[in-house]
Amino acid sequence: MKASRPPVLASWLLKHLVPNEILVGDLWEEFGERGSGWYWRQALAAIIVGFFHELRVRWTAVLFAFVFIIAVPLRYIWGSLQFRSLLHFGGRLPWPVSLISEIAVNTLFNTIILVVALGVYLVVVRNSNARKRTHAFVTGLSVVALSISGIFCASALLPFRLLFVFPFIAYLPLLLGLLASVWIVAPNVARTDSKSLSAKNGCNS
Repeated sequence: MKASRPPVLASWLLKHLVPNEILVGDLWEEFGERGSGWYWRQALAAIIVGFFHELRVRWTAVLFAFVFIIAVPLRYIWGSLQFRSLLHFGGRLPWPVSLISEIAVNTLFNTIILVVALGVYLVVVRNSNARKRTHAFVTGLSVVALSISGIFCASALLPFRLLFVFPFIAYLPLLLGLLASVWIVAPNVARTDSKSLSAKNGCNS
């Protein structure tokens, strides 16, 4: 017996990642005849097509994030005596306070750089939308905090520290947070119409 409604998760992903109401409506109508498996395939195809479309029009924002991370001498800042002293101070505290302290110091440091980078980008693109700016900052901060927490918690559970074995991981929280932020505040562009997007993901095939 076929389900009467499309999969909830697939519908949620479509709604938030492919905000094209006409396409979503078309897939909903076709679901009754084709089933959940088909709906999931079309939803994932639409998300992938939509992502690459947005990437094509937001490539300058993505490029800015990578160039900024490469240009800023983060390695020298992290290697400075002042920064190391903060980490060592937290490391002398009992566990898990030491872990929380390391996460807090790194999150604060990365947040400061994130604010500077986001401010530079907003000036370049001349974005004055306060709501978008707030959304971008909150999203970027959340990504940074979650990434740093994941890295340090994983290091605490593993027999080795990730940051020493894979130094590039230290750049990931800031890079991911900055990518998320600039993606949100990047200049708006016209979205793909339902016919072209449907043709690309093979909706009627």
